[in-house]
Amino acid sequence: MKTNEIGYLTYFGQFGANIGIKTKARVYDESKLVSNGNVVNHEKLDLTDGVQPIRFGITIGGGAEYNFSGSTSMFFGLQYNHYFTNTLTTEKNEKYLRKYDFTDNTFNNVGAKALAGSVSLTVGILF
Repeated sequence: MKTNEIGYLTYFGQFGANIGIKTKARVYDESKLVSNGNVVNHEKLDLTDGVQPIRFGITIGGGAEYNFSGSTSMFFGLQYNHYFTNTLTTEKNEKYLRKYDFTDNTFNNVGAKALAGSVSLTVGILF
């Protein structure tokens, strides 16, 4: 959606689907793995198996374009992205988000769910 030029400004609105594709899933954190009474430190954890390969969502936003002259314009926009799919995979594939059960001496999955969302500001020049 875009308006006609009003003064030197043109306003626009955005609405549409959004898809994200996983490229990496690494965490720069430190954790302690307790196994058979031994404590092992882990750094730079690879969470590839615990993260979905694709996520789907919507984008809603708007902005304005300021015309300098001819086809040269400066634009700015503000978008909100909301994703519908859980970023984390099933509990059996997730091996780090666990809690310790002192009664059974076992680590149980916490059943975590991550629904990503973001707000972004875009500024640029069109030629």
